[in-house]
Amino acid sequence: MGSKDKLTISDPTGETAFTPFLEYLNIQNCSAVSDTMSLTQSPYLQELYAYGTNIPSITFFEGGNLKHLEMPATTTTLTLKGQLFFDTFTERTDEEVE
Repeated sequence: MGSKDKLTISDPTGETAFTPFLEYLNIQNCSAVSDTMSLTQSPYLQELYAYGTNIPSITFFEGGNLKHLEMPATTTTLTLKGQLFFDTFTERTDEEVE
């Protein structure tokens, strides 16, 4: 993890990245997460829980396996293309975050 002002997720080589084999990502209530997020290198991602973060924009792998997505109401740009298995989208406000 990076400094207290910024969360950094790194692969074993130290590069900031998300593994291509990532299926589940839970970063809920991590308010330090406030950068644009790209999950275009994670084709197997099925679930993302990101409410309680400050992510302004997120892009997913085109034609991926995303099924469930929970985002903060502050997200202004969401890019989903060819998500054939997509089932559930929830947008939460700060009052709804546990």
